[in-house]
Amino acid sequence: MDLVSQFFQVASSPVGILVMVFGGGFALLSKPPQRPLHWLLFALCAYAASLSLASDEYSEPPALAFPLEQLRTMGRPLTFLLLILLLVLALRSKKGWRKTIFPKPLLMLFVLQGVLIFKIFLEGDLVFGLLSTVTYCTAIGVMVLGPGRWLQDERNFRLGMGALVAAGALFLSASLYQASIDPHPIMFVHGLLTGTTGNPQHAATLLVATVPGILFLLFLPGQPVWQRGLWLMLLGGTFYALILTGSRTGLLSVLVGLTVFFWQRLGNGQKFACLILIVLALTFDQSVLSLGNSLASDSIGAFAPEKLTSLQNTRAQVWQAQWNEFLNYPVFGAPLIGGRLGYGENSWLAVGAAVGIIGLIPLSLFAYQCGKFMIRLARMGKRQPDYGVHCNAVTAGLASLLFGSIAEAYLLGLISFPLLAISLYLVLGQYLLDINAYINAYCRPTPNTRQSLESFI
Repeated sequence: MDLVSQFFQVASSPVGILVMVFGGGFALLSKPPQRPLHWLLFALCAYAASLSLASDEYSEPPALAFPLEQLRTMGRPLTFLLLILLLVLALRSKKGWRKTIFPKPLLMLFVLQGVLIFKIFLEGDLVFGLLSTVTYCTAIGVMVLGPGRWLQDERNFRLGMGALVAAGALFLSASLYQASIDPHPIMFVHGLLTGTTGNPQHAATLLVATVPGILFLLFLPGQPVWQRGLWLMLLGGTFYALILTGSRTGLLSVLVGLTVFFWQRLGNGQKFACLILIVLALTFDQSVLSLGNSLASDSIGAFAPEKLTSLQNTRAQVWQAQWNEFLNYPVFGAPLIGGRLGYGENSWLAVGAAVGIIGLIPLSLFAYQCGKFMIRLARMGKRQPDYGVHCNAVTAGLASLLFGSIAEAYLLGLISFPLLAISLYLVLGQYLLDINAYINAYCRPTPNTRQSLESFI
């Protein structure tokens, strides 16, 4: 009920009244030609979903500069308010030419959340279960009926990627603004960057999710030089902020995303050369490799948090506890303590511990469908060169977020930036698969397939 009271408190405030009056009028009266503003509203909602009060067990979090502190304080109700506006827009959006707007992986994620909420109904707080149901259904409904329907052409695909990048740019701008006044409030958790999120891991996940979108805009053909320079600057700022978070999971996740993105763009000869280099590196003299690792650690340590080069395993105990709970309660998970489910630092083990095999079934289907989804996109990228960078970016985004879910439980969130990001990548990918199906059924691929298809649509 705390979220409900916060929502009504924010809605009755001057800021909330302005948002409801002007935002509601916009949502009710806006037309499809104003679609860039709709995507901008989605970007604001995604950024608002990342807002959270940073916490440290030893000290109270210092206040951010105006207006960041006020925004962070009302982050959750503000996100829900923006979701309602997006839902109004979504319900007013026409389906268009596409037949499929609900990606199968997202459907499996929806079923998984249904299992989690069902357990809350059975063993936990009934009111919280109802609130969770409304919240999650609203979020998924917005993604499927909003961006899922808006994606009808190339322009909206670019706007969708741009919305994700805009959310990351808002985070970087807010962090830079706060750092110019006083960097301590966004670095007080062990000297690591939290920005306007709840902890460094959340900040890292946000940054990781935006990198494939920036790469898409950077490698998109036909852009002026100044735009590429802008995307390069944003990419550099994102990487530097990611290093400041000290998140090893974030760094590995972005490396996975980069590998997936560029591997698809290499020819067979280049891929073979890379494999040879990897084999040589693995069989090279260990003393030389050890010296190289030491030199790399020293150079990274000059500008990065010490945690980034640490080999300490900070998650082993949590993972072991989750595994033990799954072994003790394999069918429907451990009994609830309190009215809500609690998750550790692993989406997959968290499901096993919370809802056992019954929850692992839809989660496994989600992983399977994501794998099929990414393979189909990779094949499309090879067969349809016009959409190569599109497919590269979507598969890279999904790969990096799926990898990161091994160390964070964000797949189970109700309203969070990672949930909106992975949902957006899925609906973007579904649009590409619909394009591919249309081309295979009605068109003969040519060097100008995309232009002719767009003109027909």
